[in-house]
Amino acid sequence: NICIKSLNTKYIHFLDGDCRFSISDTKSFIFFLKSNKTNILFINSSKIEDNKKFSLTSLIPQDFFLFLPKKLRYLIKSISVISYQIVVSKDLLFESNIFFDEKLGLGTDMTQSEEVCFLMNILKSKVKVNMAEYTLSNFCAKSKSHLPNKLNLDKNLISKGYVIRKILGKKGLILVPLISIIFYLKNKPYVNIISSLNLVRKGFLFKE
Repeated sequence: NICIKSLNTKYIHFLDGDCRFSISDTKSFIFFLKSNKTNILFINSSKIEDNKKFSLTSLIPQDFFLFLPKKLRYLIKSISVISYQIVVSKDLLFESNIFFDEKLGLGTDMTQSEEVCFLMNILKSKVKVNMAEYTLSNFCAKSKSHLPNKLNLDKNLISKGYVIRKILGKKGLILVPLISIIFYLKNKPYVNIISSLNLVRKGFLFKE
């Protein structure tokens, strides 16, 4: 957040350490941003290497997402796609006064989901958002951060519940069982359905 506030640039590109892309990709999405007057870009790729057993997005035809409200579409993609990048106009962030939730991310008790919360807060803001989805031909992710690790899994599940509450409020409680089942299917046998439900519920009930 300190870096974001001090940057003198038009766009900010957020990416994880496991992401790989080329300079030509950067030129490609910058041209796209300028040509389409887009102030937030959701970048994904099919070139993802990990040990993922279950993907919600792989079960849903891509055309189905076009009929979903934008916030719901990217909420589903954000929690089920292993790796993606976000490019955001700095003006959009300052106009909406939205920054990263410092309770999420590496070094906290909820080590993941900071990008999901960040993206959803932008989409639920009253600021005009012109968002587009883009696929980069050379963008790939060789993810090791999602390999099974009991402590990381627990923190990941807690973070999902926390984000649901932050974005949807109390009505998000209805999604807790669904999210718990999805992450159980993704991470079995390292977590069982009861512990998955309890951890997501713990994050949902987190006292700030």
